[in-house]
Amino acid sequence: MTKEKGNYIVTTLEGESYSSEYVILATGSETKELPGIIIDEKDILSSTGILKMQELPKELAIIGGGVIGCEFASIFSAFGVQVTIIEFLPHLIATEEEEISKRLAMQFKKNGVKVITNTGVQEIIKKDKRLELKLNNNTTLTADKVLLSVGRKPVNNLTWKGININEEKGAIVINDFMQTSCDKIYAIGDVTGKMQLAHTASKQGLMAAQHIASRLYPEKYSAPQEPLNYNNIPRCIFTHPEIASVGYTQKDAEEIFGDVRVGKFPFAANGKAVAMGNINGFVKTIARKDTSELVGMHIMGPNAAELIAQGTIMIVNKNKAEDIDSFVFAHPTLSEAIMEAMEDLQSKSIHKI
Repeated sequence: MTKEKGNYIVTTLEGESYSSEYVILATGSETKELPGIIIDEKDILSSTGILKMQELPKELAIIGGGVIGCEFASIFSAFGVQVTIIEFLPHLIATEEEEISKRLAMQFKKNGVKVITNTGVQEIIKKDKRLELKLNNNTTLTADKVLLSVGRKPVNNLTWKGININEEKGAIVINDFMQTSCDKIYAIGDVTGKMQLAHTASKQGLMAAQHIASRLYPEKYSAPQEPLNYNNIPRCIFTHPEIASVGYTQKDAEEIFGDVRVGKFPFAANGKAVAMGNINGFVKTIARKDTSELVGMHIMGPNAAELIAQGTIMIVNKNKAEDIDSFVFAHPTLSEAIMEAMEDLQSKSIHKI
């Protein structure tokens, strides 16, 4: 990319050039690799390569127990594949509620998924069409295929000529309205190093487009009024059962706000979940003790990714625990579990068991 006469010139690898006053960078991310472990998309796979397999392996080893690793563990174990997850940290999905992490590990165990934590992989050796993984706890295991899912890194391989774009750990630095250090170049999505979620990138794109439009046509469009609050963006994990969260975990809330209130309600006591035959999981709510403002909601169970939108709305609107008293939830619905967890913040949950 170069700059000529106030416009940026973007040239593709095929030699085609495009000129524009404003540019939005959305180059995404790619799978991280570990030293000595190279993805070949035949035996050692990325999250993209594993989707192209024509046959199911008998045994699959997954390096990394984060979101991607756990989602693929759920998928492949459901097809009868023997899955082993190797996670370097003490818990799966370490950024989520520890209680949810433990419950997920228990569910994996019931489904025949082996989980090894506090352990890394030193090397992978190919032997007789099989893969032998040497772990740093002095043990080995074998598998037909390996999925490497230790995170993703920004794809930031553009060549800049006379343009200074600030970066940090490979990610492009942006301000509250997606502008880079060059104010007419914007960046959105995984390349910014923010939350690596499709809906985050979508919202960033809308804000960048609105900000650009307000500069080009100020009489017609206004700039975004508030910066994007990443803490208010829901996080969804499509395991079995589903997991969804928004706001702070209990641990983080206690560190920031001091004492907090915690509400909880199990799907085992929810009529709709019982009727569905899907009672595994719960709703957990977290509120500040001093103001009773809701600051976190965590759901594990049926349709968690759909339900979390209610928590997002309440947190964005700064609803307090007692505000739930003004809401009427339809019966029988899964959303009643949210109502009960909110009522439990006030020790008023009627159906809690």
